[in-house]
Amino acid sequence: QMNSQCCGFSSSPERPKVVCVGGAVMDIVATSSKDQGMIAGTSNPGQIRTSDGGVARNIAEVLGRLGSRPTFYTAVGHDHDGLISRLNHCGVITENSVFRSSKYSTARYAAL
Repeated sequence: QMNSQCCGFSSSPERPKVVCVGGAVMDIVATSSKDQGMIAGTSNPGQIRTSDGGVARNIAEVLGRLGSRPTFYTAVGHDHDGLISRLNHCGVITENSVFRSSKYSTARYAAL
């Protein structure tokens, strides 16, 4: 007979603890105007869209929205712009698991 504690499974009604470790990133996507394609060497009209990103952050958000209450370990800069509070709103636990740098900026990913 298999032990109910084997491999982290438990017969208790309590949900398993989920931990996500990784990046919390601000994604920046810039697109040129549909009227004119991008022209190298000059200014180009277009749009810039920002969103929260990072693979581990994305997974933590989805798990939080599904009710798993994951704990997210990451580092952000002094300019995290509400990135962590938006995760908390989705049910992600960040208390004592997020390093906040007063010296460095939050990681950013830019796509053109």
